[in-house]
Amino acid sequence: MYRSLYNRNWRLFLANGDELAFTTCELYSFLTSRRFLSALALVFVILVATDPPLFQESLPILERAAFWLLTIIFYVVLLLAGLAGVKLYNLRRDDKAIVLPFISVPVLCITAMLAVGFGVSAFGAHAPEASVTRAPIILATSLVASQCFEFVIAKWIFVEHLREGRSTSEDTHIEPLLVTSGGSIPLSSILYLEAREHYVDIVQVDRLVTVRSTLSALTNQLPADAGFRVHRSFWVAKSSLQSAQNSAAFKDVRVSGGRSIPVARSRQKDFRDWYQENFR
Repeated sequence: MYRSLYNRNWRLFLANGDELAFTTCELYSFLTSRRFLSALALVFVILVATDPPLFQESLPILERAAFWLLTIIFYVVLLLAGLAGVKLYNLRRDDKAIVLPFISVPVLCITAMLAVGFGVSAFGAHAPEASVTRAPIILATSLVASQCFEFVIAKWIFVEHLREGRSTSEDTHIEPLLVTSGGSIPLSSILYLEAREHYVDIVQVDRLVTVRSTLSALTNQLPADAGFRVHRSFWVAKSSLQSAQNSAAFKDVRVSGGRSIPVARSRQKDFRDWYQENFR
């Protein structure tokens, strides 16, 4: 399950209408990269230096720095938890991409309310007056600033990270292998897998290999976009698909070699989504 989650696709729509497409793996590599940490450090310095009006009285610089450091850590933790929650909820939707909203609003609401109600007192100062009337102003100014930060990071820093990562992966591309009890089989040579009792037939371009295994044990090794399990007994490789027959319902698929494989009724909608996502 976690391997499947790690390779899922995402789509992020920016405020200017641009669209970013990436995998969970690419997002995780960015969140743990030096480039992202440098961006957060710059945001941290800006927040501490400008002292946005979260408090009635400006906090001393060390207390202000501690507050913003905890806020940024909370922001990143909430981001990771939110992504994991959304993807786990949608795990059975195969490779269907999900649109990500900006996450500033829930973070800022929680942070601002804590700051207005308890933040100043926690640092030894006096609580701000008229906190209810000041809260909308705090949220509005913080929301504008956070959207600017998020847009800059997503539009330029994250895009550059994706470009470098994909360029490196293309230069060092290694073809995926299906590891079986009889050895490793290149994914590009596989047409489809057919499950039999206690065995699985691996149908290749030029031969048939039968191994003692389960279909799930084999398909769990493969990337989500490498193929689709159209039936509890069949998995078809993306590279071997020639057409989806009865396209309105996606009831059958034809693979290289001419064989027609039925699509289970319960999987037709998910297969249609996967097919349209990978062959558009």
